Amino acid sequence: MDKASKRRILVFSTAYLPFIGGAELALKEIALRLQDDFEFDLVTARLDKKLPIAEKIGNINVFRVGEGNRFDKLLFPFKGFNVASKLHDERKYSLVFSLMASYGGVASWKFKKKFPEVPLLINLQEGRNFEKTGRLKMFAFKMILRLADSITAISNYLKDIAVKNGADSEAIKIIPNGVDIEKYSKEFSYGEISDLKNHLGIRPDDEIIISVSRLNYKNGVDTLIKAMPYLDKNYKLLLVGDGEEKMGLVDTAKMLRVLDRIIFTGSIENDVLPKFLSIADAFARPSRSEGLGTAFLEAMAARVPVVATPVGGIVDFIKSAETGVFCAVDNPKSVADKIKIVVEDKKLREQLIKNAYKLVKEKYDWNKIADEYREILNKIIIPKS
Repeated sequence: MDKASKRRILVFSTAYLPFIGGAELALKEIALRLQDDFEFDLVTARLDKKLPIAEKIGNINVFRVGEGNRFDKLLFPFKGFNVASKLHDERKYSLVFSLMASYGGVASWKFKKKFPEVPLLINLQEGRNFEKTGRLKMFAFKMILRLADSITAISNYLKDIAVKNGADSEAIKIIPNGVDIEKYSKEFSYGEISDLKNHLGIRPDDEIIISVSRLNYKNGVDTLIKAMPYLDKNYKLLLVGDGEEKMGLVDTAKMLRVLDRIIFTGSIENDVLPKFLSIADAFARPSRSEGLGTAFLEAMAARVPVVATPVGGIVDFIKSAETGVFCAVDNPKSVADKIKIVVEDKKLREQLIKNAYKLVKEKYDWNKIADEYREILNKIIIPKS
Protein backbone atom coordinates (compact mmCIF):
# COMPACT_ATOMS: atom_id res chain seq x y z
CA MET A 1 0.00 0.00 0.00
CA ASP A 2 1.50 3.36 -1.01
CA LYS A 3 1.86 6.19 1.48
CA ALA A 4 -0.96 8.27 -0.02
CA SER A 5 -3.48 5.48 0.50
CA LYS A 6 -2.41 4.54 4.04
CA ARG A 7 -4.85 5.39 6.79
CA ARG A 8 -3.47 7.78 9.37
CA ILE A 9 -3.66 6.97 13.07
CA LEU A 10 -3.16 9.56 15.80
CA VAL A 11 -1.59 8.16 18.96
CA PHE A 12 -1.64 9.82 22.38
CA SER A 13 0.96 8.60 24.85
CA THR A 14 2.10 10.38 28.00
CA ALA A 15 5.66 9.19 27.34
CA TYR A 16 7.55 7.57 24.51
CA LEU A 17 11.07 6.51 23.61
CA PRO A 18 13.72 7.08 24.87
CA PHE A 19 11.60 6.61 28.03
CA ILE A 20 11.23 2.85 27.98
CA GLY A 21 8.33 0.89 29.40
CA GLY A 22 6.27 -2.08 28.33
CA ALA A 23 3.58 0.10 26.75
CA GLU A 24 6.04 2.19 24.75
CA LEU A 25 7.87 -0.87 23.45
CA ALA A 26 4.55 -2.47 22.56
CA LEU A 27 3.56 0.50 20.41
CA LYS A 28 6.94 0.43 18.66
CA GLU A 29 6.61 -3.28 17.85
CA ILE A 30 2.99 -3.05 16.69
CA ALA A 31 3.53 0.03 14.52
CA LEU A 32 6.56 -1.56 12.88
CA ARG A 33 4.53 -4.57 11.81
CA LEU A 34 1.57 -2.50 10.58
CA GLN A 35 3.57 0.03 8.56
CA ASP A 36 2.31 -1.28 5.21
CA ASP A 37 -1.30 -0.49 6.20
CA PHE A 38 -1.16 2.53 8.50
CA GLU A 39 0.80 5.71 9.09
CA PHE A 40 1.32 6.62 12.76
CA ASP A 41 1.62 10.12 14.25
CA LEU A 42 2.32 10.17 17.99
CA VAL A 43 1.80 13.13 20.32
CA THR A 44 3.62 12.84 23.64
CA ALA A 45 5.01 14.91 26.51
CA ARG A 46 8.55 16.16 25.92
CA LEU A 47 9.83 15.60 29.52
CA ASP A 48 13.48 16.32 28.62
CA LYS A 49 14.62 19.57 26.97
CA LYS A 50 17.35 17.68 25.10
CA LEU A 51 14.70 15.87 23.06
CA PRO A 52 13.62 17.38 19.72
CA ILE A 53 10.11 18.76 19.24
CA ALA A 54 9.59 16.49 16.25
CA GLU A 55 11.40 13.46 14.90
CA LYS A 56 10.76 10.11 13.30
CA ILE A 57 11.47 6.99 15.37
CA GLY A 58 11.19 3.88 13.26
CA ASN A 59 7.99 4.39 11.31
CA ILE A 60 6.32 6.66 13.89
CA ASN A 61 6.24 10.45 13.48
CA VAL A 62 6.78 11.76 17.03
CA PHE A 63 5.53 15.21 18.08
CA ARG A 64 6.61 16.30 21.58
CA VAL A 65 4.86 19.04 23.53
CA GLY A 66 6.06 20.98 26.57
CA GLU A 67 9.19 22.65 27.85
CA GLY A 68 11.16 19.52 28.59
CA ASN A 69 10.56 19.14 32.33
CA ARG A 70 8.48 17.10 34.79
CA PHE A 71 5.51 19.45 34.49
CA ASP A 72 5.01 18.47 30.85
CA LYS A 73 3.13 15.38 31.96
CA LEU A 74 0.63 17.39 34.01
CA LEU A 75 -0.02 19.84 31.18
CA PHE A 76 -0.07 17.20 28.46
CA PRO A 77 -3.88 16.72 28.39
CA PHE A 78 -4.22 20.36 27.29
CA LYS A 79 -1.09 21.00 25.23
CA GLY A 80 -1.22 17.57 23.61
CA PHE A 81 -4.86 18.10 22.66
CA ASN A 82 -4.07 21.49 21.08
CA VAL A 83 -1.22 20.09 18.97
CA ALA A 84 -3.29 17.07 17.94
CA SER A 85 -6.21 19.27 16.88
CA LYS A 86 -3.95 21.25 14.54
CA LEU A 87 -2.47 18.05 13.14
CA HIS A 88 -5.94 16.67 12.48
CA ASP A 89 -6.88 19.77 10.49
CA GLU A 90 -3.94 19.02 8.19
CA ARG A 91 -3.90 15.21 8.15
CA LYS A 92 -7.46 14.05 8.81
CA TYR A 93 -6.93 11.01 11.03
CA SER A 94 -8.91 7.81 10.55
CA LEU A 95 -8.58 6.76 14.19
CA VAL A 96 -7.30 7.91 17.58
CA PHE A 97 -5.30 5.39 19.62
CA SER A 98 -4.76 6.16 23.31
CA LEU A 99 -1.85 4.31 24.85
CA MET A 100 -3.24 3.82 28.37
CA ALA A 101 -6.01 5.80 30.03
CA SER A 102 -3.67 8.21 31.82
CA TYR A 103 -2.65 11.79 30.96
CA GLY A 104 -2.56 10.80 27.31
CA GLY A 105 -5.99 9.28 27.80
CA VAL A 106 -7.37 12.62 28.98
CA ALA A 107 -5.97 14.26 25.84
CA SER A 108 -7.68 11.60 23.73
CA TRP A 109 -10.93 12.19 25.64
CA LYS A 110 -10.77 15.92 24.83
CA PHE A 111 -10.02 15.12 21.19
CA LYS A 112 -12.98 12.72 20.97
CA LYS A 113 -15.28 15.37 22.45
CA LYS A 114 -14.23 17.83 19.72
CA PHE A 115 -14.10 15.31 16.87
CA PRO A 116 -16.75 12.67 17.72
CA GLU A 117 -16.69 11.29 14.18
CA VAL A 118 -13.13 9.94 14.67
CA PRO A 119 -13.19 6.47 16.29
CA LEU A 120 -11.33 6.19 19.61
CA LEU A 121 -9.47 3.03 20.61
CA ILE A 122 -8.21 2.86 24.21
CA ASN A 123 -5.35 0.48 24.95
CA LEU A 124 -5.21 -0.49 28.64
CA GLN A 125 -1.67 -1.25 29.81
CA GLU A 126 -1.76 0.12 33.35
CA GLY A 127 0.26 -1.72 35.95
CA ARG A 128 -0.82 0.34 38.95
CA ASN A 129 -2.86 -0.85 41.91
CA PHE A 130 -6.32 0.52 41.12
CA GLU A 131 -7.49 0.00 44.71
CA LYS A 132 -5.02 2.66 45.80
CA THR A 133 -5.71 5.08 42.93
CA GLY A 134 -7.12 8.46 43.96
CA ARG A 135 -10.70 9.51 43.24
CA LEU A 136 -9.80 12.16 40.69
CA LYS A 137 -7.72 9.74 38.62
CA MET A 138 -10.44 7.10 38.81
CA PHE A 139 -13.05 9.65 37.72
CA ALA A 140 -10.91 10.52 34.68
CA PHE A 141 -10.39 6.81 33.98
CA LYS A 142 -14.15 6.21 33.91
CA MET A 143 -14.81 9.21 31.66
CA ILE A 144 -12.20 8.04 29.14
CA LEU A 145 -13.63 4.52 29.03
CA ARG A 146 -17.16 5.79 28.39
CA LEU A 147 -16.14 7.69 25.25
CA ALA A 148 -14.17 4.81 23.71
CA ASP A 149 -15.52 3.15 20.58
CA SER A 150 -13.40 0.11 21.36
CA ILE A 151 -10.99 -1.00 24.07
CA THR A 152 -8.07 -3.40 24.08
CA ALA A 153 -6.66 -4.70 27.35
CA ILE A 154 -3.39 -6.58 27.77
CA SER A 155 -4.82 -8.89 30.45
CA ASN A 156 -8.03 -10.29 31.92
CA TYR A 157 -7.25 -8.30 35.06
CA LEU A 158 -7.41 -4.99 33.17
CA LYS A 159 -10.55 -6.04 31.32
CA ASP A 160 -12.24 -6.75 34.65
CA ILE A 161 -11.13 -3.36 35.98
CA ALA A 162 -12.57 -1.64 32.92
CA VAL A 163 -15.90 -3.45 33.20
CA LYS A 164 -16.17 -2.58 36.91
CA ASN A 165 -15.69 1.06 35.95
CA GLY A 166 -18.43 1.23 33.37
CA ALA A 167 -16.94 -0.16 30.17
CA ASP A 168 -19.01 -2.44 27.97
CA SER A 169 -17.58 -5.95 28.20
CA GLU A 170 -18.48 -6.59 24.57
CA ALA A 171 -16.37 -3.61 23.47
CA ILE A 172 -13.20 -4.98 25.09
CA LYS A 173 -10.79 -7.33 23.36
CA ILE A 174 -7.85 -8.85 25.20
CA ILE A 175 -4.63 -8.52 23.21
CA PRO A 176 -1.52 -9.04 25.33
CA ASN A 177 1.86 -7.48 24.79
CA GLY A 178 4.32 -9.77 23.13
CA VAL A 179 7.93 -10.79 22.82
CA ASP A 180 10.43 -10.80 19.99
CA ILE A 181 11.02 -14.55 20.23
CA GLU A 182 14.02 -14.61 17.91
CA LYS A 183 15.73 -11.79 19.79
CA TYR A 184 15.25 -13.19 23.30
CA SER A 185 15.94 -16.83 22.48
CA LYS A 186 19.28 -16.03 20.85
CA GLU A 187 22.21 -18.10 22.05
CA PHE A 188 25.47 -16.36 22.91
CA SER A 189 29.01 -17.67 22.62
CA TYR A 190 31.04 -18.78 25.61
CA GLY A 191 33.30 -15.77 25.11
CA GLU A 192 30.40 -13.31 25.14
CA ILE A 193 28.98 -14.81 28.31
CA SER A 194 32.38 -14.94 29.99
CA ASP A 195 33.13 -11.31 29.13
CA LEU A 196 29.82 -10.11 30.57
CA LYS A 197 30.27 -12.10 33.77
CA ASN A 198 33.79 -10.75 34.21
CA HIS A 199 32.54 -7.22 33.63
CA LEU A 200 29.89 -7.68 36.33
CA GLY A 201 32.22 -9.41 38.77
CA ILE A 202 30.37 -12.72 38.67
CA ARG A 203 32.31 -15.82 39.70
CA PRO A 204 31.91 -19.32 38.17
CA ASP A 205 30.11 -20.75 41.22
CA ASP A 206 27.65 -17.85 41.61
CA GLU A 207 23.93 -18.43 41.15
CA ILE A 208 22.49 -15.38 39.39
CA ILE A 209 18.99 -14.07 40.12
CA ILE A 210 17.97 -11.39 37.66
CA SER A 211 15.16 -8.87 37.95
CA VAL A 212 14.41 -6.49 35.09
CA SER A 213 12.34 -3.74 36.61
CA ARG A 214 11.82 -0.09 37.28
CA LEU A 215 13.01 0.38 40.85
CA ASN A 216 9.71 1.41 42.40
CA TYR A 217 7.33 0.24 45.08
CA LYS A 218 4.93 -1.49 42.67
CA ASN A 219 7.55 -3.98 41.49
CA GLY A 220 8.49 -5.21 44.96
CA VAL A 221 12.25 -4.91 44.49
CA ASP A 222 12.57 -4.16 48.21
CA THR A 223 11.05 -7.58 48.98
CA LEU A 224 13.55 -9.20 46.64
CA ILE A 225 16.48 -7.56 48.43
CA LYS A 226 15.06 -8.62 51.79
CA ALA A 227 15.01 -12.20 50.49
CA MET A 228 18.77 -12.26 50.00
CA PRO A 229 19.71 -13.08 53.65
CA TYR A 230 17.67 -16.29 53.30
CA LEU A 231 19.80 -17.43 50.35
CA ASP A 232 23.32 -18.86 50.39
CA LYS A 233 26.12 -16.38 49.86
CA ASN A 234 26.85 -17.62 46.33
CA TYR A 235 23.44 -16.28 45.24
CA LYS A 236 23.87 -12.90 43.57
CA LEU A 237 21.09 -10.50 42.58
CA LEU A 238 21.36 -8.66 39.26
CA LEU A 239 19.02 -5.65 39.23
CA VAL A 240 18.53 -4.28 35.72
CA GLY A 241 16.75 -0.93 35.71
CA ASP A 242 16.58 2.39 37.49
CA GLY A 243 14.01 4.34 39.46
CA GLU A 244 13.07 6.59 42.31
CA GLU A 245 13.67 3.99 45.02
CA LYS A 246 17.26 3.13 44.12
CA MET A 247 18.95 4.91 47.04
CA GLY A 248 16.46 3.47 49.50
CA LEU A 249 17.12 -0.01 48.10
CA VAL A 250 20.87 0.52 48.48
CA ASP A 251 20.33 1.55 52.11
CA THR A 252 18.21 -1.57 52.72
CA ALA A 253 20.91 -3.78 51.22
CA LYS A 254 23.55 -2.14 53.44
CA MET A 255 21.43 -2.62 56.55
CA LEU A 256 20.95 -6.31 55.71
CA ARG A 257 24.67 -6.66 54.85
CA VAL A 258 23.95 -8.01 51.37
CA LEU A 259 25.04 -5.04 49.24
CA ASP A 260 28.14 -6.95 48.10
CA ARG A 261 25.83 -9.59 46.60
CA ILE A 262 23.70 -7.14 44.60
CA ILE A 263 24.65 -5.67 41.23
CA PHE A 264 22.80 -2.50 40.25
CA THR A 265 23.29 -2.14 36.50
CA GLY A 266 21.04 0.89 36.00
CA SER A 267 19.07 1.15 32.77
CA ILE A 268 20.51 -0.75 29.82
CA GLU A 269 19.68 -0.76 26.13
CA ASN A 270 16.81 -3.10 25.31
CA ASP A 271 18.89 -4.70 22.56
CA VAL A 272 21.47 -6.00 25.05
CA LEU A 273 18.94 -7.27 27.58
CA PRO A 274 18.85 -10.81 26.10
CA LYS A 275 22.55 -11.23 26.88
CA PHE A 276 21.96 -10.25 30.53
CA LEU A 277 19.09 -12.73 30.76
CA SER A 278 21.28 -15.46 29.28
CA ILE A 279 23.62 -15.44 32.29
CA ALA A 280 20.78 -15.78 34.83
CA ASP A 281 19.75 -18.91 36.70
CA ALA A 282 16.32 -17.49 37.61
CA PHE A 283 14.17 -14.41 37.06
CA ALA A 284 12.32 -13.01 40.08
CA ARG A 285 10.07 -10.01 40.57
CA PRO A 286 7.69 -10.11 43.57
CA SER A 287 5.35 -7.44 42.18
CA ARG A 288 2.59 -5.85 44.22
CA SER A 289 0.59 -5.13 41.05
CA GLU A 290 1.00 -5.78 37.31
CA GLY A 291 -1.04 -4.95 34.23
CA LEU A 292 0.61 -7.88 32.44
CA GLY A 293 4.36 -8.08 33.05
CA THR A 294 6.27 -8.06 29.76
CA ALA A 295 9.60 -8.58 31.55
CA PHE A 296 8.38 -11.99 32.72
CA LEU A 297 7.50 -12.99 29.15
CA GLU A 298 10.93 -11.87 27.94
CA ALA A 299 12.59 -14.04 30.60
CA MET A 300 10.45 -17.00 29.55
CA ALA A 301 11.46 -16.47 25.91
CA ALA A 302 15.10 -16.39 27.04
CA ARG A 303 14.55 -19.76 28.76
CA VAL A 304 15.02 -18.42 32.29
CA PRO A 305 12.67 -19.92 34.94
CA VAL A 306 10.41 -17.36 36.59
CA VAL A 307 9.38 -16.61 40.17
CA ALA A 308 6.41 -14.24 40.39
CA THR A 309 3.50 -13.17 42.56
CA PRO A 310 -0.08 -14.10 41.55
CA VAL A 311 -1.22 -10.51 40.99
CA GLY A 312 -2.88 -8.66 38.10
CA GLY A 313 -2.20 -9.95 34.61
CA ILE A 314 0.59 -12.31 35.67
CA VAL A 315 -1.93 -15.10 36.28
CA ASP A 316 -2.79 -15.07 32.55
CA PHE A 317 0.51 -16.77 31.69
CA ILE A 318 2.07 -18.13 34.88
CA LYS A 319 0.58 -21.44 35.95
CA SER A 320 2.03 -22.71 39.21
CA ALA A 321 4.73 -25.37 38.75
CA GLU A 322 3.95 -25.41 35.02
CA THR A 323 5.21 -22.18 33.42
CA GLY A 324 6.60 -20.59 36.58
CA VAL A 325 6.49 -20.60 40.37
CA PHE A 326 4.45 -18.31 42.58
CA CYS A 327 5.72 -16.66 45.76
CA ALA A 328 3.71 -14.64 48.27
CA VAL A 329 3.41 -10.84 48.08
CA ASP A 330 5.53 -8.92 50.62
CA ASN A 331 7.08 -12.14 51.93
CA PRO A 332 10.91 -12.27 51.56
CA LYS A 333 11.15 -15.82 52.97
CA SER A 334 8.65 -17.07 50.40
CA VAL A 335 10.59 -15.36 47.60
CA ALA A 336 13.85 -16.98 48.73
CA ASP A 337 12.29 -20.43 49.08
CA LYS A 338 10.83 -20.32 45.55
CA ILE A 339 14.10 -19.05 44.06
CA LYS A 340 15.90 -22.02 45.64
CA ILE A 341 13.35 -24.39 44.15
CA VAL A 342 13.68 -23.19 40.55
CA VAL A 343 17.48 -23.12 40.77
CA GLU A 344 18.10 -26.37 42.63
CA ASP A 345 15.25 -28.66 41.50
CA LYS A 346 16.69 -29.58 38.11
CA LYS A 347 13.70 -31.64 36.93
CA LEU A 348 11.21 -28.90 37.75
CA ARG A 349 13.54 -26.29 36.30
CA GLU A 350 13.69 -27.99 32.90
CA GLN A 351 9.92 -28.46 32.90
CA LEU A 352 9.32 -24.77 33.62
CA ILE A 353 11.73 -23.66 30.91
CA LYS A 354 10.21 -25.97 28.29
CA ASN A 355 6.58 -25.11 29.04
CA ALA A 356 7.16 -21.38 29.37
CA TYR A 357 9.05 -21.12 26.09
CA LYS A 358 6.34 -23.09 24.30
CA LEU A 359 3.67 -20.75 25.69
CA VAL A 360 5.33 -17.48 24.66
CA LYS A 361 6.13 -18.82 21.21
CA GLU A 362 2.55 -19.90 20.59
CA LYS A 363 0.65 -17.01 22.20
CA TYR A 364 2.92 -13.99 22.68
CA ASP A 365 4.79 -13.62 19.41
CA TRP A 366 4.63 -9.99 18.19
CA ASN A 367 3.74 -11.01 14.64
CA LYS A 368 0.56 -12.75 15.80
CA ILE A 369 -0.33 -9.88 18.11
CA ALA A 370 0.14 -7.32 15.34
CA ASP A 371 -2.28 -9.31 13.20
CA GLU A 372 -4.89 -9.02 15.97
CA TYR A 373 -4.41 -5.25 16.05
CA ARG A 374 -4.70 -5.04 12.28
CA GLU A 375 -8.02 -6.85 12.49
CA ILE A 376 -9.49 -4.59 15.18
CA LEU A 377 -8.25 -1.39 13.50
CA ASN A 378 -9.81 -2.40 10.20
CA LYS A 379 -13.03 -3.22 12.01
CA ILE A 380 -13.53 0.11 13.79
CA ILE A 381 -12.13 2.57 11.24
CA ILE A 382 -14.99 4.15 9.32
CA PRO A 383 -14.38 3.79 5.56
CA LYS A 384 -14.13 7.07 3.72
CA SER A 385 -17.06 7.66 1.35
